[in-house]
Amino acid sequence: MDAAWKDAVEEACESGVSVIAEPGGSIRDGDAIDCCNKYGVSLLFTNVRHFRH
Repeated sequence: MDAAWKDAVEEACESGVSVIAEPGGSIRDGDAIDCCNKYGVSLLFTNVRHFRH
């Protein structure tokens, strides 16, 4: 899941997750924060980026 995209965060929240961890630093972080607040889901910023292709 890419927490930078609100639709991914919203789908996770609607699926019943209680915590989402993401690296942070995206210009879309505010959207993820707003969505998590809407559903009462904790959002943890790790400040660690990891890309695997």
